[in-house]
Amino acid sequence: MDVGNKSVEVTAETVVTKKLGPVFWICAIWIAITVLAAIVAPWIGLPSPTVVDYNNFSMNGPMSAAHWFGTNDGGQDIFARVVYGARISLEVSFGSMLLASLVGGTAAIFAAYKGGILDTISNALMTLILAFPAALAVIAILSFWMPTTPFKLILIVGISGIPLIFRVVRGATLAAARKEYVLAAHVQGAKTPRIIFKEIIPAVWPTAVAFFILGVASVIMLEGALAFLGLSVQSPAFSWGTLLNDARQKIYPPNQNFNMLIWPCLDMVLFLVSLNFIGDRLRSYFDVTEGKL
Repeated sequence: MDVGNKSVEVTAETVVTKKLGPVFWICAIWIAITVLAAIVAPWIGLPSPTVVDYNNFSMNGPMSAAHWFGTNDGGQDIFARVVYGARISLEVSFGSMLLASLVGGTAAIFAAYKGGILDTISNALMTLILAFPAALAVIAILSFWMPTTPFKLILIVGISGIPLIFRVVRGATLAAARKEYVLAAHVQGAKTPRIIFKEIIPAVWPTAVAFFILGVASVIMLEGALAFLGLSVQSPAFSWGTLLNDARQKIYPPNQNFNMLIWPCLDMVLFLVSLNFIGDRLRSYFDVTEGKL
């Protein structure tokens, strides 16, 4: 009995003292600032990312009070282009992961909970699809479906992510379905919708959210790779990936301009590092807590 009490006390202390840490919140603040700036960009007085400021015109201009990150080879403000470029990158990444999560997550929860032939067939199908590289499929489809738009990217990348989301959520659902409180609810005659919404989803969402965040980071990197292949959004639209693709042509003389490369790359890298840290931290936080409990 004493041993049991001691175990309970250690567990409670572990859960209470478990913290996300200051780095987590720094990353969260940076993500919030980046997302908020991208959303409100048209209303915060930024220079136009596509129109040249003839009052302060300077091709490949240095950083100044008028142009914080300098200007590109067309005289356009780089800071404004970095902020506006985030709009499409975030739209594509969050949109595609939301599509994949809604379709794949919903199917996974229902199939895993019901079990039987439905779960067997759906799991086998998703495993078969996962055997084919998703990035290669995205590249092949976009190559034949030009010009690329944000909607096409969201649709294709989102669909390609469904099998992976399905496998992750299915595993979490199978683990949650074996919990005593879920079995008790089933024995007491609770209907399937109530068990799913009241018991299964609350147990699955931490894993789903952590994987969603990591997936957003992966899609941003995928969009950047597509931009280097000429398969991302077409001009006049632009994203972080297309900004970097344009900048790689401008780091050599005579039109050398490192600002075009440094600032989009720095913003993108900091955002990706923050997303990956938060995703890993949340996954570790919830997994450890669940294990302790």
